[in-house]
Amino acid sequence: MSSQRFYTGDEQGLVKVVTITEPVVVKPKRVRRGQPTPEAPPKPIPTVETWGVPDREKAIQLMCWDSEKKQLAVARKNGLVQLLDPKDGTVTTEFKHTLGKEGKVDTIFVGLFASS
Repeated sequence: MSSQRFYTGDEQGLVKVVTITEPVVVKPKRVRRGQPTPEAPPKPIPTVETWGVPDREKAIQLMCWDSEKKQLAVARKNGLVQLLDPKDGTVTTEFKHTLGKEGKVDTIFVGLFASS
């Protein structure tokens, strides 16, 4: 079985992982006249996982893939940057950059880049 994974973040600080698994398809035998047509092939099976605890102060601003470490880089509203394990969502590395408020309520990141 092959599968694809998609990662997305939201304003509540949650990371959602959608995994779409392609079911095993058995090649149907040749159909002769007068026999009923075979059933349609099975549809892909999506599953959704949610990582984290809802916290609007940790809203996800940007996400990118760190191809060197094979991890997910996440930049949050409160200045926290985390590297997440793509298999289970555990935080492997994190650091916090102090953001200047300057009278603004919602200071956000303008860019995130994970180089190799």
